[in-house]
Amino acid sequence: MDKIPLFEQIIDELVTEKFAIVDSFFTNEELVLFRENLLQKFENQTFKKASIGTGTSKQIIEDIRGDYILWIDETQSCPTEQLFFSKVNTFVNYLNSTCYVGVNETEFFYALYPEGSFYKTHYDNFKTQNSRKFTFLVYLNQHWQPEHQGELVVYTPEKAITITPTFGKVVIFDSTALPHEVLPTTHKRLSITGWLKG
Repeated sequence: MDKIPLFEQIIDELVTEKFAIVDSFFTNEELVLFRENLLQKFENQTFKKASIGTGTSKQIIEDIRGDYILWIDETQSCPTEQLFFSKVNTFVNYLNSTCYVGVNETEFFYALYPEGSFYKTHYDNFKTQNSRKFTFLVYLNQHWQPEHQGELVVYTPEKAITITPTFGKVVIFDSTALPHEVLPTTHKRLSITGWLKG
């Protein structure tokens, strides 16, 4: 298999730091399509208030999490979503072929944080499940300014990494090892969020 420099960069950072940040995973044109698709679906009122927990323990607790989400079903996806999954799946296949991580499923949703909302520190795996291997985020916030806040903070054993959710930034990290949070946002905050699972 021919080496793909961008994917090699991501893998190197995941191995050394357990997280990776890249700004060129998707083209600007693709990002604009993703953003427009998210906003259109939100205007159609198909989003739901996000919950915490799983199965019968699911709860909506706004003191912990304040975003609205819409799950994306790859088997019923529109052309814009198919474009997203095509690139993600290319990366997954490369990751499996070069690192043998055993990712065999993906799970993604659109996320919209209204002004004033946040998500307190948490892990992405549930106590009763451990299938999420890597968290994958792409931010769709055009013209994001420092005063908009809403940063992602990832906590490693050594330090806290604060990540501004600027347009097109992709963040990938170990779902099992790194707690993280979304700080309160003063501006509508958009992303596609999900997991590479095994």
